[in-house]
Amino acid sequence: ARGRAAANAVVVPVLQTFGLLLEADALAPLFDDAEGLQSLQHLLALCTRGVDRFKSVQRIGASLRIVAQLLCAPRLRAACAAHLPAFLAHAYPRVRADAAECLYVVLQSRELGAPDAAEDALLETEWSASDVGAAAETVARLLAGEGASSLCV
Repeated sequence: ARGRAAANAVVVPVLQTFGLLLEADALAPLFDDAEGLQSLQHLLALCTRGVDRFKSVQRIGASLRIVAQLLCAPRLRAACAAHLPAFLAHAYPRVRADAAECLYVVLQSRELGAPDAAEDALLETEWSASDVGAAAETVARLLAGEGASSLCV
């Protein structure tokens, strides 16, 4: 997929597969392995590079699900959180709403140790509005928190 990163017909199914593997914790052993972590960093880069210019809602959604699941990787958490505003403040209102919903589901289903304020911000913000930049930055900052748990269950 790396060689054909512009071809959505190739990339979207690959990203969806990685998303399912991350959701099932099949890739969790890579979180503590140097080579595995490097591979996950490449995956994160593939998912986030130019996300604001993607036109395919399917590709954006598949990328978002990977970024949200990678919040469970302690060494990738800050990098993942730094990319969340690109999804939460995306030009497409549907993407913003889907991003907030996806993150909320991950926070509910995983023990990220994120502050309740992150969930509150996700629930209380009208993501279909155009002025969500500040809320997106707040969510990212809260989820990047150093004191948050490094173990996802």
